[in-house]
Amino acid sequence: MFDELEVSYTILSVALDDAFTFCGQGRLVLAREQAAMFAGLFDRMAGRLRGVLRVLDEHGRHFGSSVQVAPLRVDLFRGDQAQSVARANHLLTMVSLRRPGRFFRKLTALDELVGKLQKQSRFITTEISEGATLSLPQQWNQLEVLHHDLNTCYCETTIVLKSFFCAMPNEQLLPFRKRLLSLVPAGIAVHPGRPAEFVARMAAAGQSEPERAQAASADDPDSGGRRQLNS
Repeated sequence: MFDELEVSYTILSVALDDAFTFCGQGRLVLAREQAAMFAGLFDRMAGRLRGVLRVLDEHGRHFGSSVQVAPLRVDLFRGDQAQSVARANHLLTMVSLRRPGRFFRKLTALDELVGKLQKQSRFITTEISEGATLSLPQQWNQLEVLHHDLNTCYCETTIVLKSFFCAMPNEQLLPFRKRLLSLVPAGIAVHPGRPAEFVARMAAAGQSEPERAQAASADDPDSGGRRQLNS
C-alpha cells in the first residue's frame, strides 16, 4: 500500500515536471496535452488517499479504534483553501478533549481537503487543455501549489495509517489490510497517445532500485545480462 501511494505520487510529479519543461520550451500544445494527463494522475492519487481515509474512518468507528494525532498545520500548506481547512481542524482539535474526536476530525478534514484539491485541479487543467486561459505558466504554477498540498495530505495520511497499523490488534490486521489493498489498482494505466519517453519514466518510477539496475543491464549489449538471456 505504501509503495503504491509512493509510486502514484512519483508519477504525478513526473507529469508536472514535464509540463513545466514544455512551457519553458514554448511547446504549448504539448503542455496542454500534459494537463489532461496530469488531471487523470491527480485524480488517481487523490482517489487512493480518500479511499485510505474512508477505510480508516469505517474501521475506527466499527471497532472503536483511534490513535493520538496532531492537528493539521497551517504553515505546511500553500493554497488558500487548504490553509482554511487546516486552520479549522487546528481550532477544533484545540477545543476537543477526547482522542477519538480528534482522530475522526482529522480524517474528515483530510478527506474534505483532498476533495477540494481535486475540484481545483480539474477546473484548472480543463482551462489549460481547452486553451481557455491566456496565462498558461501562471495556471501551471497554481497546479504546482495543488501538487504541494496534495503531497502534504499524502504525508499526513501515511503517518496516520502507520500509527493505526501499530495500534491495531493482530486479529484485525488481515481484514483491514485486504480492504486497503482492494483500493489499489493492479498496475499503472497507460493511455494511448502518451509520449513514449513519459511512459518509460512512469514504468521506471514504479520499479525498485534493483529492478531498474536489472532492466538497464538487460538493455546493455555489453552486459552479461543480455548474454545470459541469449545463452
